[in-house]
Amino acid sequence: MAISYISGVTANTAITSLGSHSAGDLLLVFAYNDGAATVPTLPAGWVTRVSLSISTGSLLIGYKYAQSSSESTGNWFNADQIYATVWRGSPNSLIFPNYISTGSATSVTISYSAQTANTFQTGATDQALIAWTANRNAANTINTPTGFTLGLSATDSSLWQTRFHYQLNRTTLFSTLNTSITTSSLWRTFVLSLVESEVYGITGSASKKTPLINQYIG
Repeated sequence: MAISYISGVTANTAITSLGSHSAGDLLLVFAYNDGAATVPTLPAGWVTRVSLSISTGSLLIGYKYAQSSSESTGNWFNADQIYATVWRGSPNSLIFPNYISTGSATSVTISYSAQTANTFQTGATDQALIAWTANRNAANTINTPTGFTLGLSATDSSLWQTRFHYQLNRTTLFSTLNTSITTSSLWRTFVLSLVESEVYGITGSASKKTPLINQYIG
């Protein structure tokens, strides 16, 4: 069993098209509103994973499961920038996004904070990590944390920049990782885990069963 990063799209707008995806894929969006306490709006059909309101930059992370290969992101109103990402598990599985940590400071060290002890989900068929960051200095170089791969980056070229990194095939509890920037400036980070779990059928009342279409579930 394995989680794969299928596609990612970034745009300095509140709406964009999704990259390649199929029914059953996890669609995960990071919507950032720089320098404002207003959290971007969650479009209909999406679920909030993380919502943060802060005057220096607000973030909404939302997700849903693709019902087809032609989904749309909807409008994340008030977002200055969004990442629309697609993640895929193995047959008979779904991927669940979980919050791990957040951090913020004004310094030359960007920190991705550790996972709480005893929260590694032992027995899951696979796990991955996503480390997102924003820095309110567009001239800094944001380095990739050790063991991670750069997913996407974005900037308005004057005030802010964002990036996300990921690590597949995670097998142990996440410990704090630090990277350096040249100029001390405000940064914020979020770390999420993606947990794959086997799903062989969905039961429920006639009005509620089969809440999603998954090409892998018979």
